[in-house]
Amino acid sequence: GDTDLNTLGYKATKGADVGFVMAAHSANDNNNANIVQSHTSTRLVGNVDAMDTGNCDCAFVHADQGIGVDKEIWKNSSSNYVITGKTNDASQSQGTWVYKVGASSGLSLGQIATNSGGVGLATLVKIHHAGGDSGSTVFTLSGDNANVYGMLIGSYNSTHAVYQPQDYIQTQ
Repeated sequence: GDTDLNTLGYKATKGADVGFVMAAHSANDNNNANIVQSHTSTRLVGNVDAMDTGNCDCAFVHADQGIGVDKEIWKNSSSNYVITGKTNDASQSQGTWVYKVGASSGLSLGQIATNSGGVGLATLVKIHHAGGDSGSTVFTLSGDNANVYGMLIGSYNSTHAVYQPQDYIQTQ
């Protein structure tokens, strides 16, 4: 089977369905794609229930029965960051320090380089990233409390990546 490494995003709901968001291209732009965890496993965790590949590189994955999804971001093998809030695009300022935890490159700290100020337009962030980090939650920290800014959707160049603001993803 396909063994591409990808990062699962943050907890989300669609109607009464609970699941998480991820980059649509990580699901091969395939609505109803099966999502497995971990990289070397075939443990089914859910399937893509909704996708937008035109305006937003985002997909909602409905978690399978018995799969728990928490408001957390993986920190290390023994702890997590707890999601306690979200920041809308209009309040995301150039120069703000943000984090992401990617399946390939792990935890990275970077800085918002440009924000066009328009919901739906990708924001540029100077942050260490690698292939497989798409879907990483972009967030700020206060202790172990995380505030979600959005989801990493790809590389811009070797030093910068782009992310989709969370409030835009939420409307898709």
